[in-house]
Amino acid sequence: MGNIGDSLGLLASNEGKMTINKERILDFSNRPYKRPGDFKEIEKGYNGVLIWGDENPEELLNKIISQDTQQLKQGVGLLIFSTIDLFKPNEVRECFNLLKKHDEELYNSFGENFLKNIGLKIVKKGWKFW
Repeated sequence: MGNIGDSLGLLASNEGKMTINKERILDFSNRPYKRPGDFKEIEKGYNGVLIWGDENPEELLNKIISQDTQQLKQGVGLLIFSTIDLFKPNEVRECFNLLKKHDEELYNSFGENFLKNIGLKIVKKGWKFW
């Protein structure tokens, strides 16, 4: 049976507080981590977002867009980057590419430097000539 401590990081929705499980991340580098079999029950019992490390880009996107506020959505995006970008940069980049298609304003809110660090660019608005 798993628990919250098995995750790589979490964001408490009611407090907006992010916790990174450094020990677990270092352990993750030695062996790919898999969610515990009861991860859905763990997530249901927690008021926030947990990052396990084996999510695909679509699952990561859903963790971002399912939040109620812009601040929480940005917090989850930062949590994803902070916990798994070192080990799964392609999944993180693809998650943000999906976010760009889903919500360009939220995507841009991460800022030019952040997006550049994951190999992406801010979407610039300009005149459209038809």
